Amino acid sequence: MSLANIPQELIDDLKNNRKPQNRYYIAKFESWNVGFVRPVCRIISHIGEAGNLEAESLRILKTHDVWCDEYETEE
Repeated sequence: MSLANIPQELIDDLKNNRKPQNRYYIAKFESWNVGFVRPVCRIISHIGEAGNLEAESLRILKTHDVWCDEYETEE
């Protein structure tokens, strides 16, 4: 996957010699041109770090397309 934008968290991880694969992001496919091995993606949001319970839970919900946003309350 090629990134159309690089999030600041990833830049910081690379500068501090941390493994970027220890973070979860939500990415949107932008294009996949003929002849290219990988698609071009845009990072939409940062979920969190691997091993963090909240980030792991959100990753599982997003992976299986489970709606997990809070409902608005009607007054």
